[in-house]
Amino acid sequence: MENSLKYFKNLYSKIAANSENHLFNFLNIKYGICSKDYYLKDDLIFNTKEIQEIECFFKDLSSGVPFEYIVNQASFYDSEFFVDERVLIPRPETELIIDYFKSLKTNKNFNIIDAGTGSGCIGISIANLCNQNIVFGVDKYLRSIEIAKINKNKLNANNFKLLVGDWLLPFKKNSIDMVISNPPYITEDDEHLKHLKHEPLTSLVSTDNGLKDINIIIKQSKQVLKKSGKLIIEHGFNQAQDIENILKDYNYRNIFNIKDYQDHQRIIVAEL
Repeated sequence: MENSLKYFKNLYSKIAANSENHLFNFLNIKYGICSKDYYLKDDLIFNTKEIQEIECFFKDLSSGVPFEYIVNQASFYDSEFFVDERVLIPRPETELIIDYFKSLKTNKNFNIIDAGTGSGCIGISIANLCNQNIVFGVDKYLRSIEIAKINKNKLNANNFKLLVGDWLLPFKKNSIDMVISNPPYITEDDEHLKHLKHEPLTSLVSTDNGLKDINIIIKQSKQVLKKSGKLIIEHGFNQAQDIENILKDYNYRNIFNIKDYQDHQRIIVAEL
């Protein structure tokens, strides 16, 4: 029957190799259908409204809309974040920032900035690791702040404070223990952009070979960080040496890089 689970599983398995997985995830998120029912109850019947929603889901999926935007949900560090096309979809490699923060095993009450917070996934994850820290999520775009506020409330991150501002300009000198950022770092002519057409370009692309915003963050961090404060920046796979040179120009020390799951240098750490 054209309103049964079996019908949709057969129909959409032809779209892509992983379409059934997408279908299950959609049905689970949207209607609470568990894996047991998905695999054993092919005779499950959908009503007219549900059929329309499923058809729209696969229409969007077939046209290249990322799954996370369709269901308004993305996983990051064991939490589910609300996302839409106003913010980037969190990437697995960005979780390495949280891993590094956890490895510090600090008991201090830190003032931390998540610069260019977007969905808030970095800042909220860190805030929820230790509620004694104050984490400031700053973004120049109100549209991003709106999404981060949804996630702050959803995940009860009471020590996550949101600010509208251009990178670190809202903060006083020598007031911050740690600056963390996953800024735009893709060049304007990067071939990967054609696969990212649904994500906000302002969160992806930076001029000066992808280094303009990183340069600004490094310069401004020099002002707001306390002595021995840390700066942590995610960057492109081929930018590590250029960023290290910029950091040295501003007299940062103890510079090192963290590799991602593809063995690319991905996150640079430095101290004042």
